[in-house]
Amino acid sequence: MDDAKRECILVAAVKAFSRLGFRKTSIDEVAQEAGVGKGTIYLAVSSKDELFLQAVEREVRAFLAAGRRVVSATDEALELLATLLVTEVREASRRPLVHGLFVGQTLATVPRAERAVADLQNKLRENLAAALEGARGTGLLREDLDIRHVARILQDLEVAALVRLERRHDAEARLANLDFRPDIDTFIRGLRRPLALVRAAS
Repeated sequence: MDDAKRECILVAAVKAFSRLGFRKTSIDEVAQEAGVGKGTIYLAVSSKDELFLQAVEREVRAFLAAGRRVVSATDEALELLATLLVTEVREASRRPLVHGLFVGQTLATVPRAERAVADLQNKLRENLAAALEGARGTGLLREDLDIRHVARILQDLEVAALVRLERRHDAEARLANLDFRPDIDTFIRGLRRPLALVRAAS
């Protein structure tokens, strides 16, 4: 199957799964949306689960591309990390399949694909890891920092923001005013009092 037809099928799958969810989306609906026969879908994938995971992966690539534009445009480390988190939360809130991957719905949808889902979740952290590497390169962060671990913690901040936004009637307004700078500032400076203040208090 040529790449253009495969891409057309994936675009249709993203639209259908985003609009209807996994259970309500049929292969027939994806085929109709793509303007191909049902058999053509099965030339591209072996099952609805595989089609769903490929649609999620396509959305993850688009999600990462939006974040890469932030990473390449900002030099100052604190601003870069804060802007990247805001961009990723906004992008995830616009992409239901990425949102589902962030908040655990994807694994609940296709539990037999635990390894594939874990790989996609790891992929979601690529931009965070790149931004942290850059911040470490400027001397802002410790040399011995476990970048993957810290990226996971920052991603947990994103997940928390997405979950909070889900429950708000004013989610759009909150999304427009999202600001992670205080979180990142606290994160970078740490929670300890400066040593001079600790000594003065003793």
